[in-house]
Amino acid sequence: MPENQEEQKQPEGEIPQKVKYENIEVSYPTVYINNAEFGTTEWDMSLTLSEINKADGETATIFIVPRVRIVMSIPSALRFVEVMMRTLDTYRKTVTEQLEKQQQPSAPPKSDSTP
Repeated sequence: MPENQEEQKQPEGEIPQKVKYENIEVSYPTVYINNAEFGTTEWDMSLTLSEINKADGETATIFIVPRVRIVMSIPSALRFVEVMMRTLDTYRKTVTEQLEKQQQPSAPPKSDSTP
């Protein structure tokens, strides 16, 4: 590790709150998916992300185009799911709070006149 960088240790099981990204010339694909298939072996898990791009109603056939296949160890897959669930829970709580704030009726204006 370079001398000018300090190693920051995170408590076990916590997600870092601040992440510094460096502009590195690496490109990676971004794909749209609306279908996922899972598979496991004794050692790893595979996740095939696909796009259902059309359906034929007459023959009840759907056409699935595989876009990406990810293979990871079972421990990595378990950690991935744990972090994803925590992220989705945070998202759900945030969205729920925002919707509740929007749906609260506003208080009627107070009248200064007395009958």
